[in-house]
Amino acid sequence: MAERTLFFGNPEHPSRVVLDPDDCEQPALAALLAYWRSKRTADAAPQYSDFSPRDMAKHLGSIVVADANADWTEFRYRVVGSYVNRYLLSEATGKTVREEFPGELGEFLTSLNQQVCRDTIPIRLTGPAVIVDDILFPDYDTLYLPWATGDVVDKVVSIFVFDSNSLAARSVQTASLPTSIHALKLSSTDELFAQPQGTHDLRTSSSGATSDKVGGKR
Repeated sequence: MAERTLFFGNPEHPSRVVLDPDDCEQPALAALLAYWRSKRTADAAPQYSDFSPRDMAKHLGSIVVADANADWTEFRYRVVGSYVNRYLLSEATGKTVREEFPGELGEFLTSLNQQVCRDTIPIRLTGPAVIVDDILFPDYDTLYLPWATGDVVDKVVSIFVFDSNSLAARSVQTASLPTSIHALKLSSTDELFAQPQGTHDLRTSSSGATSDKVGGKR
């Protein structure tokens, strides 16, 4: 599949989805993408048994592993790195995507993981900073990659990065930062990519307030 990019959300600070990225300029994402490609055979997903945490030791705190059920309708977090939990302000290990991210955000992220497994491709998701309950959640960059057990694609390994220095400014009084992906009124990445190309303003809240963050609770 050729690389395909879509921007959506607040036009001034859009989120971005990239299907099957050719490369990643972000070093940690680039390292995991190169590692995944080195383990891959032809167009098949690499074997999860070939994934060694030691090979990604420098980035382990940013690694997330999700187990898929048989029909890819649920993804449960097997491992969530400590660096990621700092961002989420919660412990996501053991929870499903929908449990950790209720509502439309959980549905969107579940759909994203489904597409990773179904099409056996990497997907990159990048989003702007948001304020939720007077707490800053910095802009983030993440890459999702499919892994298999035998002939079955049953795991998604992702890497989630953000500027840790910005966490010092987490407690704020007011905010006019862009709406997060949670406001997206689409149930799947298929629907998102079926929309006309270009930047979409998908804010739908009648109050105009931001509704959630990509990590954590409402």
